[in-house]
Amino acid sequence: MNSPAQPAYRTGRRGLFLAGGAAALAAIVVAVIVIVAGGGSNGGGPPAKGEAAAGAAATQRLFAGIPPTGTTLGDPKAPATLVVFADLQCPFCREYDQNVVPTLVQRYVRPGKLRLELREIALLGPDSLKGAAWAQAAARQNRLYQFAGLFYANQGSENSGYVTGEFLAKIASAAGMDVAQARRDAGLPSVRRALARTSEIARSAGVNATPTFFAGRGKSLRSLSVGSYEPGGFTQALDRLIAGG
Repeated sequence: MNSPAQPAYRTGRRGLFLAGGAAALAAIVVAVIVIVAGGGSNGGGPPAKGEAAAGAAATQRLFAGIPPTGTTLGDPKAPATLVVFADLQCPFCREYDQNVVPTLVQRYVRPGKLRLELREIALLGPDSLKGAAWAQAAARQNRLYQFAGLFYANQGSENSGYVTGEFLAKIASAAGMDVAQARRDAGLPSVRRALARTSEIARSAGVNATPTFFAGRGKSLRSLSVGSYEPGGFTQALDRLIAGG
């Protein structure tokens, strides 16, 4: 997996540490083996047959020139970090991605004040797991944020079967990925293990809904609660955090 070493995240007295989890690992590995090869709307809806994914130009503009590394975006020396656990099928994650992420990128990430870490997990079913596997593949190409943003922009109804191989290929292509490589990578044992690790870290941190946020300075991250998926709830907390509060 092409990603930097993970800091020792902390949430109050709870740490986000990988611990054991053999049963969870086995369950996820089996599930991904079964479904990855298969490759009412919450968003604009999936593209129709023969149509390209919506939002490609805007997504590419948003992230242009920002150094991504695996699951992270922004300057690794940024004073603050925001970690997001999300599910690609989750409509609330879509709200966050479309309403808040552009502000975070322009106000904090581009100036080097904030480093984003995106952890896509699968809470909502098989379609989420297929999407999460391709998200891991996108991270290997340093295109995770483009892939996730376009997935949310074209999100369909939960577990309606829209997350097909064709849909994933369209999202990956619009994100600027090597689609054939992504398709191969999504089924790799290393990707399955990465999914299992992320799932176990989320479980250890008490993540049982998406999106869930953790923010902090250095290696000390704590749960971040927001009242709505609008920029204001995030900017107030992040301004204090970056100022050292």
